[in-house]
Amino acid sequence: MDPQLNTPVAMVVFNRPDRARQVFARVREAKPRKLYLLADGPRPSVPGDGPKCEEVRAIAGDVDWDCEVVTEFSDTNLGCGGRIVSGLDRVFDECETAIVLEDDCLPHPTFFRYCEEALTRFRDDDRVFAVLGGKYPCEPRTEPHSYRFSRMFNPWGWAGWRRAWQSIDFSMAEYPAFKADGRIRSYSRSALETRFFMNGFEQAWTKEIEPWDWAAMFAAYTRRQFTIMPGRNLVSNTGWGAEGTQHKNPRHILANLPAFPMALPLAHPPGVAEDAAMDRRIYSMIGPLTGPRFVRSIRKRVRRLQRDYYVRKQAQGT
Repeated sequence: MDPQLNTPVAMVVFNRPDRARQVFARVREAKPRKLYLLADGPRPSVPGDGPKCEEVRAIAGDVDWDCEVVTEFSDTNLGCGGRIVSGLDRVFDECETAIVLEDDCLPHPTFFRYCEEALTRFRDDDRVFAVLGGKYPCEPRTEPHSYRFSRMFNPWGWAGWRRAWQSIDFSMAEYPAFKADGRIRSYSRSALETRFFMNGFEQAWTKEIEPWDWAAMFAAYTRRQFTIMPGRNLVSNTGWGAEGTQHKNPRHILANLPAFPMALPLAHPPGVAEDAAMDRRIYSMIGPLTGPRFVRSIRKRVRRLQRDYYVRKQAQGT
């Protein structure tokens, strides 16, 4: 196996030097031939941002392998979505494929080769939108195949193609018509799926949540494209807590999920088709909670028990 990674890696960073260094250490192990460091600018209202941002940007000087380093450092604060979209616009203008990691997405070392193999296999297959590193804790690992196909898009460590990135309309201009004419009925197979996606699309449209990843999900969903979801979780999101940009609850069921190794080379499924049963379990685990407060409280506890059980099962390799 080539000791260097041929697929470019894009790191999106801001003001968390400790976490950024952890992710960079994994990138250094993979030794990509090309590395993009996409840094957001400090917030004028936060005096401590400037020095922290400079410390993060200094990582570019720590590349000690044969690598083309491309830095794009914003002078202004673009925000999470603005930095990601503008930075990846450049990456996919210049590269056919890329692996994308934010500074709080800590990958297992096998994540990079998993991505590269999947990117190569489905390079020209427009049925596939992206390669994901995250596995939701709603079931044990996939057997006997290394991955399955989903309708979900999780941006916490992923890889993609220019063709997919450039198909996204980040304004979600089609969404009002999609909602008004009830088009979801021709896509959805259950009330659970309808509630999950319409809740996310609506919050993204109204900017209640950061919309960029839901805009990507909207593009894939309305084109009936799939993502590749690994059988075991390959990326740990360490950004939950007080310093988190969007995710503040360190006890959330998706916070700090451990990452596990992927056996290589990959064991590919025989065809491209959504695992609808897996997706239903995902909607049930991470979808909006409804009902009276005590019912929601019980469901939260059940979700946490599920999380802990399936994390143990993945750790056992079953």
